[in-house]
Amino acid sequence: GASAPLPDRLRFRCAMVSYHYPQYRYMIGSEARTLRLVTNSSYLRMSYYATYWQGTPNAPVGTNNFVSPADYEQPSFNGTCPESFSVSFVPDPDSDLMTVTWPIPTAIDNKGILMVTQEGPAPGSQFGITLPGGGLPQVVYSALDLARNVAYCSFSVSILDTEPPVPVCPSDVTVATDFFSGTAALTLGLVNATDNDPFSTFNMTATTRNYPIGVTPMSFTIVDRSGNMGACFFSVTVLDQEPPYFTYCPDYDPSAVSDDGSGYANVMWPTLMATDNSGGNVTINVTQISGDSFPIGVTPVTAYATDQAGNVAICGFNVKVLTAVAGSNTASSSGSSSALSPALIGGVVGGVAFLIIAIIAFFVVRARRAAMVPHDFETLMSQLEAIPGVRDGENGPCKPREIKRANIRVVEKLGAGNFGDVCKGVLAEIAGVPGYLVAIKMLNTVHAADRTELLQEAAIMAQFHNEFVIGLIGVVTVGEPLMVVLEYCE
Repeated sequence: GASAPLPDRLRFRCAMVSYHYPQYRYMIGSEARTLRLVTNSSYLRMSYYATYWQGTPNAPVGTNNFVSPADYEQPSFNGTCPESFSVSFVPDPDSDLMTVTWPIPTAIDNKGILMVTQEGPAPGSQFGITLPGGGLPQVVYSALDLARNVAYCSFSVSILDTEPPVPVCPSDVTVATDFFSGTAALTLGLVNATDNDPFSTFNMTATTRNYPIGVTPMSFTIVDRSGNMGACFFSVTVLDQEPPYFTYCPDYDPSAVSDDGSGYANVMWPTLMATDNSGGNVTINVTQISGDSFPIGVTPVTAYATDQAGNVAICGFNVKVLTAVAGSNTASSSGSSSALSPALIGGVVGGVAFLIIAIIAFFVVRARRAAMVPHDFETLMSQLEAIPGVRDGENGPCKPREIKRANIRVVEKLGAGNFGDVCKGVLAEIAGVPGYLVAIKMLNTVHAADRTELLQEAAIMAQFHNEFVIGLIGVVTVGEPLMVVLEYCE
């Protein structure tokens, strides 16, 4: 029943200690022992023995943990900590993110691990694209041993987008030039644009620009959020299908008088001129040129203006040659005692010829002046007023509007009839404002009845103002040929 106090615990920096057993009353003796640190133990457990006078010798009296060696060694991940790594972005199905995984690092320690914790994304987490200049996702593992020593494992994960976006351009475009222009205004933009990065956005706004005649290579370039660039290519072809137009074509019939008995006369008119929407050169060919000799009567003259694209415009007019009335010579009858002097005869003949020419010139000038005056529709308007239902209140019938010949340009002949030709043309009446397509009925006969009939038709059409009836735009009665201008329908 003897007892003795035990010493306090001792802490050592080494793993090997020696200590003498404590002395107890009635204890036979003490002995020095060498102690070893037991793996995975924070303290050394030690047993001591004593021999009593009355009792079983060497029976253990008690035990106590009194040696506690210090542990300053950190845990280790032993090469299992991943290095920072990057992967190419491949989104998960039906997702805008990508699942990334990695092996979980394991920690070891000389006396044992208390816990391992993790901060940041875990294996199997979903990541978005790592943008240039953006922060990298950090993953941190920490291992804590029983002595509260800590070791860390940290690395970053980069999700790289290296795939360029895919723009979709329009198909190759082929158009004709705008009217009275050497270009075509088109509004074009991307048809579509796709990218593996669902958060990239692209400018799909179409823009308008003028494209010149010929082939213009075009491309669209887009850049995604990661700086990857994609491009597509197409071409715009602009065709010049518009014929040139005559800036000067006689709106009267050039004429002359054949007074030399040959039946021919040289007829002059101003130089024909033409221009083209392209701004290029225009070649003019004429069936007969100014100054040529024309026979007595009416001779049609046609001029062809051809641009560099092969489009042709036509200018037509008539050349008229009138016959001069010749004087007759007068001689004395047979048996006369004397003859008229040559001077007298020549004076008489010359005077008569001059008088005839003056009369002819008067009528020619008068005819030309009459041709330069618009047709008077008053007679036709009076006839229409007599028709029930035509008179509209106090306004009366509508009179056809006179259009200046210089504002009409014939573009294409569509057909022909008994009275003349039906053509497609362009009417431009306001400077700086593009013209518009019209249909033209042109009289190509010299019969007065045909002219009257076409004028009557124009007067009647002027009375209709209905969206279901082709409307009359106006008439060209000054000069030749007579034109009736109508709305153009495709």
